[in-house]
Amino acid sequence: MNKVKKIVTGVIFMTMLLGSVCFASSPTLVTGTQKLLSDVEGWLIGLEVAITVVLAIWRGIIWQKAEEEEKPRARKALTGTIVAGIVVISLTALVPFIFSYYQ
Repeated sequence: MNKVKKIVTGVIFMTMLLGSVCFASSPTLVTGTQKLLSDVEGWLIGLEVAITVVLAIWRGIIWQKAEEEEKPRARKALTGTIVAGIVVISLTALVPFIFSYYQ
């Protein structure tokens, strides 16, 4: 599970970094490179959505299979996964929105 957290965290930071580089209004940034970085950011956002959905389904199955005393903990983990996914996707969508005002 720690490897999954590290991978998800890495994807989040890569998406935010690419978003800031992609929408920076630098005269030396080539238009083709800007489009390439924008496309990569779109793929990473899609990957984040896929990871969130898979983790939510997996945690939902664990919650449904859990014993009565383990259900609150499993439900809290499922809720945390969904909230974290929504926050991450919202933040990565927010970066291009903010940088669009600087162009």
